[in-house]
Amino acid sequence: MSEYQRYRFICVDNGLDKNQRFELRTISSRAEITSNTFSVHYHYSGQRAEPIELMAKYFDLGTYYSSVGRTKFIYKATAVYTTTSFFCSK
Repeated sequence: MSEYQRYRFICVDNGLDKNQRFELRTISSRAEITSNTFSVHYHYSGQRAEPIELMAKYFDLGTYYSSVGRTKFIYKATAVYTTTSFFCSK
């Protein structure tokens, strides 16, 4: 019996433009690609691109599921740093 794997990535803030969708198509010819999602499933092999790299470049949320019980939820968190300066005078 083979392992079933499904990846789904979602854009929340900004959609994928035509060039980005073309880049994703080179990763998988069987993927379902829209302006906001990338979904693909595999039966005998795995994804050619690293999910973390896809998240960094294109997406905000991602899920992974396999038939052997592995599940992952991936999200992009941006850190916001603020600096405050205080000036004291007499």
